[in-house]
Amino acid sequence: MTTKKANGFLAVINIYQIIIYLICLSTFVLQAIENLERKMNLIFAFTYILLIVLSAYSIYLNAILLFRKNKPRSFISLVAWLNFLQIFYFSIMGLTYFLFLGPVIMPYFNYTDSMSLGVHFDLLNSNFSLYYKENDKIAIGINLIPMVIFILLSWIHKSVLMEEYVRQIE
Repeated sequence: MTTKKANGFLAVINIYQIIIYLICLSTFVLQAIENLERKMNLIFAFTYILLIVLSAYSIYLNAILLFRKNKPRSFISLVAWLNFLQIFYFSIMGLTYFLFLGPVIMPYFNYTDSMSLGVHFDLLNSNFSLYYKENDKIAIGINLIPMVIFILLSWIHKSVLMEEYVRQIE
């Protein structure tokens, strides 16, 4: 992948993620305010604070990558790993984890009383869950949008790394 192509892909990803994270940030702030009025417990408060900070930090990282000429490799890695956290949905024997920030296209496998395969679509979702509730359910899903972004960012990271290496040789 050429550097020009990599920068083009990176700019599109950055613009997309800034828009999505701004929407998610506003959603999390509104939900936090609404739940504060209802006197939410400390776990919900901590979760909303964590999601607000995560969204704001993601906006910051993507803005730096969009507007700086020299793209910090560490920022590309952080944005890639933030997308990696959004790829997987699983619920295995009561332990459930998912992080959805933005559109969701997720093929999944579900086994409760019988096996089923399906695809979950959601135009915009801003949700996080990590909990344990005893059950026999097994469900595994892969969110395709952050997976594609993660793969693209990995290629871009390698392209930037190669460009730096070539500059050092010259």
